[in-house]
Amino acid sequence: MQTSVSYDEIRWSSPVRHDRRKKRRRIRAWQALLFFAAVMILLLLFGGLLYVFTGNIFLESLAEQFFFLISSVVFVLLMRADLKEVFPFRKPRALAVGGVLVLLLASFLAAEVFSILALQFAPESLKQASENVNGLFEGPSLAVELLMAGLCPAICEEALHRGVLLNSFRNSFHDNRLMILCGGLLFGVFHIYPIRMIMPAFIGFLMCWLVIRTENMLYSCLLHLGYNTVLILISSASSSAAEIDPEIMESVVSPTITGFYVLIPGIFIPFLIYLGTWMVRRATAARIPDFFGNKTERRPFLYMVAATGCILLFGALILLGVFS
Repeated sequence: MQTSVSYDEIRWSSPVRHDRRKKRRRIRAWQALLFFAAVMILLLLFGGLLYVFTGNIFLESLAEQFFFLISSVVFVLLMRADLKEVFPFRKPRALAVGGVLVLLLASFLAAEVFSILALQFAPESLKQASENVNGLFEGPSLAVELLMAGLCPAICEEALHRGVLLNSFRNSFHDNRLMILCGGLLFGVFHIYPIRMIMPAFIGFLMCWLVIRTENMLYSCLLHLGYNTVLILISSASSSAAEIDPEIMESVVSPTITGFYVLIPGIFIPFLIYLGTWMVRRATAARIPDFFGNKTERRPFLYMVAATGCILLFGALILLGVFS
């Protein structure tokens, strides 16, 4: 039954406004993977052209980084997705930033353990990778190196990986572990050189977790920036490391030294990761999480214990000469 409305009842009312804005679309995983493949192919085909014409590796590196950033933003706009949703940035919390610093420490301990293992089992590959990395970090000044190889990747590469790719995984997958696994592995593949894929993949796992947990890319950018910055400082302090002959390195690094090196720094890595992630969870959770986990949330603590046990076993096997 319809009821009539008098003019006096609506004479002072405001007109109804309809939202004519276009509905924002969501980027799917297959679309982002095609975009990522196109970016990698273009990088492989044309990435070195600027260096051929200018002879300036830093100018080439800057162009590549801006290519990642601009292409990511243009792709999001063409897909009519929400920029704020794909690239979420919010005000950081002090405790969460502290957690990122703890994760940074864990990452460098992991890098040290990986380096000693590579010296023991694949010295030639490590030498080639070190030469490539040191070549990238050699610049006219330390400030320029920090800008080009530290700050720019922490913004431009994050736009591609923790922005476009991770957002597409969140729109397509329901399991956070699958999102973290895919995001980390692609970040490792992104670094192309085989032995250089392991640590970027490890860092990629942590950065994907940070964004999924906090809905804030700022934390992943901070971890990326911190890792690159310390790597540059170490590289500038030991520029002759790449000149060491692989045979000399093999003679210096024995199974005993490798085993102890894996055991002593290695056993702290799972705890530091657990501590850093707990600090981030406490800073962003509505309810303060129990440090050791309650009955329903004890899985991360058990993962830490299991990982520590695996590292102890692996180090002991190296000491016993099982892998020699």
